Amino acid sequence: MVAYRFEDSRGGKCVARHLAGFSGILQVDGYSAYTSMLKERAKSGSNETIKLAGCWAHLRRKFYELHVGGINDAATATITAMTELWKVEDEIRGSDAETRATRRQETSAGIVADLFRLWEKELSKVSGKSKTAEAIRYALTCREALEHFLTDGRVEIDSNIVERAIRPQTTLCSLCTPYSSVCKHWNLTFRRRLTRAPFPPHRSCDAGIAKIRGVNLVRRARNNLLGRQYSGRYQAANTMSSNVTSLGSFG
Repeated sequence: MVAYRFEDSRGGKCVARHLAGFSGILQVDGYSAYTSMLKERAKSGSNETIKLAGCWAHLRRKFYELHVGGINDAATATITAMTELWKVEDEIRGSDAETRATRRQETSAGIVADLFRLWEKELSKVSGKSKTAEAIRYALTCREALEHFLTDGRVEIDSNIVERAIRPQTTLCSLCTPYSSVCKHWNLTFRRRLTRAPFPPHRSCDAGIAKIRGVNLVRRARNNLLGRQYSGRYQAANTMSSNVTSLGSFG
């Protein structure tokens, strides 16, 4: 079951209000508001227990951008290794939780351990201000949550299923801000049932993609990002974008 609940921001207070009274597994990205909420609950002596499960798709996106840009060989090695993780998920999809956990322990656990060793080694070689270091620190900070799926077969490797389920709930006015790129606008509006992965290099010349790239979405009547016929499009960009990204995290 998928429940949709609107929040006007993804601030810490909204997170706490949204999850008040909840106990169980919460699959999210590495947004700090979740860990802050758990610390506050611990301080208050709350009996509500939440176990965070990380989203590997969010992590993969950070390394994929480095891989495509040819910035770092470790990023390419990371993407290659992660591909094997999703192959395991394809094999066990639909199986019971015990079977899923066992298969992940047999195969995925070793891949994940190798990845963390790679990242720890690479972090000492790169500039602390680099995008590579940023991606690695994200992974290391979220390690416990990212490894949760290895021992609990109820947990998915990512939150894509929930994020795809809630995208039809969004509206054009929540996606068309003057600060959004045309590509981002098209991705969110017309690829709502797909994953966050960008077009792979070997698809760059497809006729369908070429047609999309050739359309002037900026001045197209229905999607006019420059006109002022829809006042909702001129609200703060951060508020608009957070309504989409945070809801998938709550899934």
